[in-house]
Amino acid sequence: MITSIESVADVLSLKKQDLKQLLVQSHPIEMDALAGYVYKGTSLGMPAWVDKIAWKTFAKTFYKDPQSGALRGWNIKLKQGTGDALEPLTSRGKPKTFGHYKVCQGKDYKMPVPCQHGLMLDYSLGKNPSLDPARFIRDPLLSIQPGNADFLIGWSYVDVRGRLLGTPSFFVLERHSPIDFVPGS
Repeated sequence: MITSIESVADVLSLKKQDLKQLLVQSHPIEMDALAGYVYKGTSLGMPAWVDKIAWKTFAKTFYKDPQSGALRGWNIKLKQGTGDALEPLTSRGKPKTFGHYKVCQGKDYKMPVPCQHGLMLDYSLGKNPSLDPARFIRDPLLSIQPGNADFLIGWSYVDVRGRLLGTPSFFVLERHSPIDFVPGS
């Protein structure tokens, strides 16, 4: 059992098997506890060269749609190396978003690890372009600390014809600020 995880710094040095164990021993989150917030994300488990050409940090949002009541979200590309600041990359004055998803109950999905007690970020249900490969991504999401929606862990899976295959991509999320931008509004 992994203990004493208080911050991203505590997670950065964990090996993949430890990240899997941390995910499995983590705790459920109430959807409403996420609604209205932006989280700073840190990618874990990827080779350093991937982090250099893609990103190490990103933002992930959780927005309760006022019309449907569904919890949905999107990722925001960030300038890298800005410390705790979230400086979005922009296009035409608006943050660059990608990987839109709907937040669902994990128990409704067959997952290769026992984390059905968490939530699932389902990119097939998000507002992504029809040819966007993000449509095949599913991320189980759990709280590292019981009853606390401020510090979360997730793991990206790829849905291949209904079978979820784990990737080397784990991530942690730290609650950062209220949402101040909704794409398409």
